[in-house]
Amino acid sequence: MKTARPATGTGDASLTASLTSYVADFIVSTRASDIPRDVAHLGKRSILDGLGLALAGAASETGRIIRRYLDSLGIASASGSTVIGGDSLLPARFAAFANGVSIHADDYDDTQLAIAKDRVYVLGRDGTCVVLKKGPTLEILATNKVAEKTDATIALAGRELFLRGHEAVYCITEE
Repeated sequence: MKTARPATGTGDASLTASLTSYVADFIVSTRASDIPRDVAHLGKRSILDGLGLALAGAASETGRIIRRYLDSLGIASASGSTVIGGDSLLPARFAAFANGVSIHADDYDDTQLAIAKDRVYVLGRDGTCVVLKKGPTLEILATNKVAEKTDATIALAGRELFLRGHEAVYCITEE
């Protein structure tokens, strides 16, 4: 797999490379056989979750409002992209916008990401934090769960990871 290209400038390349570049390179270079079975299962569930959210959001008032607004712009075209729940074909960026709004209309389980020099932290709203090794292969270093739901972004301070739950702030460190 390719490694992330460092951003221009001085300093440690692993610290200055963008998260977007790293994730894009990881995705492009990953083969299906590289993905552990349980991770592939979770990925499939996430895709189905997204499709279900898109359908539900398109049927919601939010979906109807965004489609009416985009229709009012007069940008429909015969060669455009599909907006879920509507009849119009729109330029891809507008269809992606409308579909993204629909997906988030009823989405209450967002995931938060934080990146460190050698790790990527993924926090789910259920209080589960998965620590991934930053590198050419997918490797789960640890899975931590707090006793409550979380709604905030992870905060990193040195070797400590802070999570804010509904009732408490948690500090997770290496043993």
